[in-house]
Amino acid sequence: MIKSKIMGIIFMKKTILIFTLLLFASAIAETIKAPEWKEFCPEEYLEAKQVKEDKDQSYWYWRRLQFETAVDKCEKSEDINTCYNDIRKAEEKKSGKWIAPKNAYNEALERTRQKAGVYESPFLPSLGTILSGLEDE
Repeated sequence: MIKSKIMGIIFMKKTILIFTLLLFASAIAETIKAPEWKEFCPEEYLEAKQVKEDKDQSYWYWRRLQFETAVDKCEKSEDINTCYNDIRKAEEKKSGKWIAPKNAYNEALERTRQKAGVYESPFLPSLGTILSGLEDE
């Protein structure tokens, strides 16, 4: 009776020890997923090419090349998690600097259109709808 209780306690201790070791090992082995370009780049520029006439395309093309080079360097780094986090912070900062002025420009353009009366109302038909109605008659 006493022997079976002792064996039960030993078994529980071994089980707890193994479980703790497995948790510790999985925490150490866990690495952060590599950053992906689509996390930082507007959808219309994901496959950007270098185009002389389009500065935005060229900008995102060069950003992507720099991003891919940085990710490749991280894969050779001793502390890959820190490296990936550094890339994420830097890319978020760069994207914020690009996107904020674009948003401000688009908002200013929209305000100008509204002041000039050049906008489509959701309650009124568009000019295209009116003209197509005249052609049908």
